[in-house]
Amino acid sequence: MKKLISVLAVTAAVSLSGCSSVNDMLSYKDGTKITTEQMNTLKIGKTKRSDVVNMLGAPSDISMVGNQQHYIYNYTAINTFQANEFQSVRLIFDKNDRLVEIQKGKSPSSSNALLKG
Repeated sequence: MKKLISVLAVTAAVSLSGCSSVNDMLSYKDGTKITTEQMNTLKIGKTKRSDVVNMLGAPSDISMVGNQQHYIYNYTAINTFQANEFQSVRLIFDKNDRLVEIQKGKSPSSSNALLKG
């Protein structure tokens, strides 16, 4: 009986303390999530493209629009026990590799039922 109570107590403690870690284990995550702290370090006219890559890693996509280079960082998290997360950040650099604009928004919607929050 004591053994059963011990097992139940340990099971309850693990399940209650591990909700977020269980969600992390059962979640699908793709891309680079950019935190508020990271966004706050990006300075228009000062931050260089190489600084961004050192901080965030390689972007999901790179495109040229005129003489500007666009780095797109997309992030998707399909969570089991929490709301799904979608993030898209476009960092635009001039011909001198300086950050000139930051665009942040939600990723486009999907017809995939697994992606609906």
